Amino acid sequence: MPTPRLPINQRFALLSKAVQMVAAGGAPSLIVVGPPGLGKSYAVVRTLEVMGLLRDADFFVIKGFSSARALYEKLYEHNGRLTIVDDCDHALSDATAIALLKGALDSDRVRTLSWLTAAKTADLFPKTFEFHGQMIFISNLAMHEINGPVRTRSLLMNLEMTRGEILERMETILPRLEIPHLRLQPTPNQRRAAMDFIQELAPSIPELNLRTLCAVLRIILAHPSDWKPLATYFVTQG
Repeated sequence: MPTPRLPINQRFALLSKAVQMVAAGGAPSLIVVGPPGLGKSYAVVRTLEVMGLLRDADFFVIKGFSSARALYEKLYEHNGRLTIVDDCDHALSDATAIALLKGALDSDRVRTLSWLTAAKTADLFPKTFEFHGQMIFISNLAMHEINGPVRTRSLLMNLEMTRGEILERMETILPRLEIPHLRLQPTPNQRRAAMDFIQELAPSIPELNLRTLCAVLRIILAHPSDWKPLATYFVTQG
């Protein structure tokens, strides 16, 4: 009989604890999966910032790396610190990248990574080094799509959500949600209007996620007296 899934806000609270554990060296890695646009990356980075850790100093974020060799080089450059692999599902499916990750995430006291074949940057990086860092993977893949040996070496956090859970999560973060790159942030009344609007139209919104809420709030800020027609058009497009 399958284990009942925990409420979504409880899972996000546990995510924060798991991130803290990995950042402190209590576990070599964490895998966070769930659909795009639901706050996975924000929650991970925000937890690290609250811990007092600095991006590009204490932790590093890799987005869209193109090869297993690039992964090897980044792990060497960031050795001894926390590396976040965000939305780079190739790292979790490429055979060579998986072989590297199995070594990097092993439970052995000494974790050795090697690259013994020819590479254009061979003169800049050692062929072998001991890895002492930690890793967090943030992926849009389903948990069962993650490579087994990588999965079994990591803490696992499944943030898959039903539409009802997405709306519940929106309600939770609504008061503190910040719209990126905007100096003027929505008022409490504007936030409430946006959430009520999304709740009403939810069955007709094909891509329901936090980006939907941000888009509606941007429209409200741009057209405070006549925002509904534009918002309705954008959120209901397939």
